Amino acid sequence: ILFRQGKFAGKFSSGVGQEATEVGAAYGLRKDDWIAPSHRDWGSNIIKGVPLKFCFAQIFAKATSPDRGRSSPAHMGYPPLNVITPASSIAGQLNVGTGVALGLKKQGRDSVVVSFFGDGATSIGGFHEALNFAGVHRLPVLYVCQNNLWAESVPLRLQTAVKDLSEKARGYGFPGVTLDGND
Repeated sequence: ILFRQGKFAGKFSSGVGQEATEVGAAYGLRKDDWIAPSHRDWGSNIIKGVPLKFCFAQIFAKATSPDRGRSSPAHMGYPPLNVITPASSIAGQLNVGTGVALGLKKQGRDSVVVSFFGDGATSIGGFHEALNFAGVHRLPVLYVCQNNLWAESVPLRLQTAVKDLSEKARGYGFPGVTLDGND
């Protein structure tokens, strides 16, 4: 609405319809756990405890935002609560989150990383690289695919032959589970 009124410039990617998935995945996280969000995952940031004043400052590119108004509204990180700034490239946050998980393991910490992505990311090379690396090294990372059945304008049936995306996890040595994110 604000964009159509000319009060908001830039691009905002809404997470409408996937709030329950984000809340469920982030609700039990501790302060020392990490989130590697995608561009739509505002709900997980808020559940982790990011103050709303910083979220709104980010949306409107204000100097009071976590990145001082320098980045896209969809790229909000919050270092005090271990929320990584989303990567611009699809599936990029998976590699960053996997790297953080490797660092946590090397430090002997019991923290975890939750990395969010959409179904379209499962067709990108970075997805396979991140999951393979995490599986081989047994990293403390939870990958959460928010499958809305579309990668931009491409339906799921045209991007992968697998009907259930959680089946892909087995190829990397760990279990995958499919849940109704709105239940």
